[in-house]
Amino acid sequence: MQISGLEITDSKVALLSLKKAGNSLRVSSFLEKDLPKDMIKDGALQDKKGFVAILQSLKKEARPKAITSPYVIVSLPESLTYLTTKTLPKVEDVNIREAVEINLREFLPGKVDAIYWGFQEIGETSRGTEIMICSARKDVVDSFLQSLTESGFTPMALEPSSLSVARSFPHEITDTLVLTLEKSYTSAVVLEKGAVRFATSFVTEKPEDFSKEVKKIINYYRAEKKEATLKIMLASENISEDLLRGYREATSLQVEKASDKMILPDKKYKSPIVIGAALRGLISQKDDKNLSLLPVGSQEAYEEKRALHFWGGLTNLVGITCFLFLIIFIGFWGMLMYLNRSADSQLSVLSNKKIDPEITQIQKNLEGLNPKLAYMKTLLGAEDTTSSILGVIQTTAGSDITLNNIAQTKDSKTITVTGVSTSRDALSSFKSGLENSKLFSNVDISQTNAVDSQISFTLTLTKK
Repeated sequence: MQISGLEITDSKVALLSLKKAGNSLRVSSFLEKDLPKDMIKDGALQDKKGFVAILQSLKKEARPKAITSPYVIVSLPESLTYLTTKTLPKVEDVNIREAVEINLREFLPGKVDAIYWGFQEIGETSRGTEIMICSARKDVVDSFLQSLTESGFTPMALEPSSLSVARSFPHEITDTLVLTLEKSYTSAVVLEKGAVRFATSFVTEKPEDFSKEVKKIINYYRAEKKEATLKIMLASENISEDLLRGYREATSLQVEKASDKMILPDKKYKSPIVIGAALRGLISQKDDKNLSLLPVGSQEAYEEKRALHFWGGLTNLVGITCFLFLIIFIGFWGMLMYLNRSADSQLSVLSNKKIDPEITQIQKNLEGLNPKLAYMKTLLGAEDTTSSILGVIQTTAGSDITLNNIAQTKDSKTITVTGVSTSRDALSSFKSGLENSKLFSNVDISQTNAVDSQISFTLTLTKK
C-alpha cells in the first residue's frame, strides 16, 4: 500500500508520492498549494473548514496522476513542536521507553497529560544511549488530526519538519545548517550525521531580520562545538548564484544548493521536508524506528492499517459471497419454475392419455432438484446470519474498542473475539451490548490483560 509524504507549514501544504525501483527513486505524484495568510499561525490551525477543503483537493489534483491511497506520513510545522536530544545511562533496548517516561517531566515542557510525545534512538556514546525526543500540545495536534480524517487521510506517523529534512540527505552530511526558505517563513535545521542537533523556525519579512536570525544560529553552534566549521545549504524554489554569493560574503561560510545534495535525484522538487516525509513512507514497518507524535506509536499505526484492510476485506468477502449465493438461488428458482410450468402443461394435455416416459423423467428431475433448492436456501440463510452477527459485533464495539480477530468454530455455534479496550468500562459496555443484542445465549470474558492503559481481551460468544 502506498504511503505518501504530506508537508504542512504555515504557508503551504505539499503531497508527494515516491516509487522505488531497485536502488532508484522517482516521483509518482506531486502537488503543492499555498495556504491563505494566517490559516495556520505559529503552527496552530485557525481555519479548519478551509484547511479541510484544501487537503481534499490534494489527492485528486496531484500530477501526473491522482493519489488514491489515504495513508500519509505528516510533517508538522517546526513552531508547533519541541525537540531536544538527551543521553540516558546504558540500558537494555526494551527498557529505554520506560526510562524516558520516568524522566518525561524533566525532558519536556508542559504537563505530561497535555502533550503527545515520541522518541527515537540516535546512537551509543561513552556516556550512554543518546535519544531524540519531541513533543507537541494535544489540543493543537488533535485539530490537525481531525482535519486530516475529514479530508480522507489516514496518518501513519506525525513528525516535526526537522526530522523530515534530516531524512532527505545522506547520513554523511554533518555540521550543516539547512535553511528552507518560504515566502515569509524559514525553517532552520542543523544536521550532524543524519541526526537533528538544532531546529527552529522564524518569520522572514525583512532581510535584516533574516540575517540576524541566521547569525544567532551560527554563533550558538560555534559556541557549542568550539572548533567545528558549519556549512550552509539553501532550499528554495529559486536560488540564484547571486543569492549564494551574498550568503557566502555575509557569513564567510561555504554555501550550497540543498537540491544538489538531497537523496532524491530529481532536482525539480526543492523542499527537503516533503521529500523526507515521503521517504519515510518507503520504510518497511519493521525498520521504521523513527519517532511519531501520533496518540499511538508507529507500530500501532501500522497494525491499525492492517486491521482496516482486514475488516474491509472481510466485509467485501461476505458481500460478494452473499451476492453469488443469491444469483445461484435465483437461477435454481427460475429453472424450477420453468420445469414446473412445462410439467403442468404436458400433464394437462396428457391427463386422459397414457403417461409418456418423458413426463416420468421430468417428474424425477423435479424430485432431484427440490432437495438442492432447499440446501441452497439453508446456505444463503446461514450466510445472512453470519453477516448480521459480524455487523452487530463491529457496531457494538464503538470507538473505544479495537477488534483484532473474530473466529468461528466449525460447528458455527461459538465465536471468539479478541481485541483491545481503552478502559474496563468500555469493555463492560461492549459485553452488555452483545448480551442485549439477543443473538447470543452466552457472552463470557475469558481473558483480559492490562498493559500501558490498554486492556487486551478475549470474548467467547455462544450463538442462540
